Amino acid sequence: MSTPISDFSPDIFEVVFDGEAVENNSIDAKDLARSILALGELVEQARHLVTDIDADVALRVKSGFKPGSFEVGFEISHTFLTDVLTSKNTTAAVNILALLGISGVKGLIQYLLKAKGRKPKDVISVESKESVIVTFDDGENIEIPKKVFDLYNNQKARQAASMFVSPLEEEGIEKMILRYQGQESIIEEEDRIYFNTDIEDERKIEEDSEKFLVLINVSFKMGQKWRVSDGTDVFYTRILDEAFMNKVISRKILFGTNDSLRVILRTVQILNKDGSLKTFKDVVKVIEHIPSDQQSELDL
Repeated sequence: MSTPISDFSPDIFEVVFDGEAVENNSIDAKDLARSILALGELVEQARHLVTDIDADVALRVKSGFKPGSFEVGFEISHTFLTDVLTSKNTTAAVNILALLGISGVKGLIQYLLKAKGRKPKDVISVESKESVIVTFDDGENIEIPKKVFDLYNNQKARQAASMFVSPLEEEGIEKMILRYQGQESIIEEEDRIYFNTDIEDERKIEEDSEKFLVLINVSFKMGQKWRVSDGTDVFYTRILDEAFMNKVISRKILFGTNDSLRVILRTVQILNKDGSLKTFKDVVKVIEHIPSDQQSELDL
């Protein structure tokens, strides 16, 4: 009997589609197929940068692990791993995932999230570290491996990256979670624009304003959305104030029914080239936690 690939494979990872649209652990077949095919193209383009061994992507669908999500497991094919494990290229599969940003923190995905659609103004090569320093118009610098920047400049890879996150365009799919060996990378619905190759054709307005928000549902996990009301609308928002979130996670701040927050709320509107409009709201600063007179416990 042959050894199952999962017994020795270093490259098994998962992509999770999360949000109201997948509460019954299902997803539109066209959305899923489009994303999977794009991921396969991303793997292929990354492979050219790390090895000349042919690679295929074998998919395993593992839906139903928790309510409100749809999970897909991936791994490089058995034939590819056999070739790699019997050659000097024993880390090729992991290097592919590192380039993409699935098994590391300085891959293509992380670069696109940090660049936020900005075009590089200047690029300086650091030969001793096999990296480059990318500078933007606002003066911010990002240092990434040279091969990651090569992948960023690969048109096929960029188009595939945009297609990979395309399910986030659909109503009710709020984020994609990439899981690898116990670590997670999260791509939020509002981050989708940063993966587009034609981002300059989309228009964006950002506005910060001071608001009172009544809490409806809160989360003790960094990066997860809270459900709030501003007195007119009920909506989901991320809490980007890390100092406040650390107090929440450590339970230095406790909540009751109808508690409020005084915050700086960032509202982002994105007008796509097809005329569709999306609005996102993030709390960038919590000024004050305002307990209510009611003492019953808030829904967590």
